[in-house]
Amino acid sequence: MKTIAILIHTKVVLNNFVTSGALHELNKNFKCVFLAPESVRESLDTQSYFYSSSINEDGLLAKIRFHLDFLSMKRYESRSSTFPIKFYSLYFNELSLFKKLLVKVLSMPLIYEFVARTYEFYCGCEKKFLDLLEEAAPDLIIIPSGFNDWTSINFLKCSKKLNVPSFMIMANWDNVASKGVLRNLPDHMGVWGEQTKHQAMGIHLMPEKNTHILGSPQFDKHYFPDELNRDDFVLNNNFKKEIKYFLFLGIARSRDETSILKKLDDFIEDNKIANVAIIYRPHPWRDKSLNIICQNFFDVKFKHVTLDPSMAKHFLAMMQDPENYSSLKYIPDFKYSVEILQFSEGVIASLTTMGLESMILGKSVLLPIFKDPIFSFSVGEYMKYEHHKCWSKFRHVVISSNIDNFEDDFLKLIEMSKYKEASSEIKDDVLKVVYNDSKKYKYLLSEILTKKVINVS
Repeated sequence: MKTIAILIHTKVVLNNFVTSGALHELNKNFKCVFLAPESVRESLDTQSYFYSSSINEDGLLAKIRFHLDFLSMKRYESRSSTFPIKFYSLYFNELSLFKKLLVKVLSMPLIYEFVARTYEFYCGCEKKFLDLLEEAAPDLIIIPSGFNDWTSINFLKCSKKLNVPSFMIMANWDNVASKGVLRNLPDHMGVWGEQTKHQAMGIHLMPEKNTHILGSPQFDKHYFPDELNRDDFVLNNNFKKEIKYFLFLGIARSRDETSILKKLDDFIEDNKIANVAIIYRPHPWRDKSLNIICQNFFDVKFKHVTLDPSMAKHFLAMMQDPENYSSLKYIPDFKYSVEILQFSEGVIASLTTMGLESMILGKSVLLPIFKDPIFSFSVGEYMKYEHHKCWSKFRHVVISSNIDNFEDDFLKLIEMSKYKEASSEIKDDVLKVVYNDSKKYKYLLSEILTKKVINVS
């Protein structure tokens, strides 16, 4: 029986691939082992090879790699609309004149390739990772990756040095188009859908035959949700049975959401829109600056806006002590996160992955991307990112780019939510981004690996 090693280097990867059961089918045809840090030892019961959680990238090499990632965005800026935006706004504009000139030279054709290859040659592989992979001696290594995190990229380099075939799997929606161009390509790459397959081929030059559409294990709970008992959900969360609730999903920065919610609240009240209300779900890890400079949600007396009860205690603590309270301690209840989407008539989301989750469940979406008056950066700039271009192609999505038209756009969302036949069209549209073939992720992953990547015998 052939051996597959799976890199489990973060708790998110642990949840998505181990706790979720995404690897269960592989165990029928392969011997599966894990490569993981000591910090997750207690969560793994299959044969595992552990490395110290204290292993970190060398500081100097980390700085060089940081610059190289941005240089690749300049060198290949035509491959992704995200690259020039991030290159200038997050990197180039902050440099001195001399460094700007240096960057322009280093990102030129041939010069960039020489610098990148020299870096890859001299930085080498992390010896402890190399020894661990050599000890495991797998026939294939699966590498969930954010495309620029040091651990996954280093294990990819180790696999090449040891001639172990590699299968890299994208972790998040923006990975393929937003992190620069990979300097080392895996033998195979697993992507979410048609959108990211085209990005992998066009941006990283992955061969089509080695780029495989898998979907993502994190969306199984949306494609295969438990049936929601609405009466119990209303009772357990102190909602009103006769009200149609629309879910407002907060974002982490660049928006005074309390002011927007007040605008909606007044609109519902002034226009006597019957039996409609808003559930506000603030971003659980929102930037603390929002809690300092924006209007305090708890200081406003809303008539038609209610706070998501699952977030109430956490959000109150954030607002009471914005300087010191760590929002990172909050862990969402993922079962409830699906239920609140199922319960809602429609969703107000700002270019978030949870907006995709809403569409998987057949919900219409309103995207407020207009510029907030108190912030210099406009959320609408994110619409120019490569992975966000799909929003304008989706049916039953309202894009609100002018704050003066927001109330009218909200009315459009209400009307769309009444068109129940739209649900199937919404689900069809989102399949282009997050694929599902009516089977859970574990079956598709096993099928792809056994038929296209590695022989069972």
